[in-house]
Amino acid sequence: MNASDPDALAAEFATQGAVFSTPLEDTYDGLRGFEISDPDGYILFLGRPR
Repeated sequence: MNASDPDALAAEFATQGAVFSTPLEDTYDGLRGFEISDPDGYILFLGRPR
């Protein structure tokens, strides 16, 4: 999923108590984002190209 501002989105999720599978970071393949688990156990990456 493309998140136009992953930093702000991660901050908002954190204030709501979201548990991150992978914290906000710049990935090796040129993305900036984070991962969370949904209630069904799926891992979702939310981010955008750097």
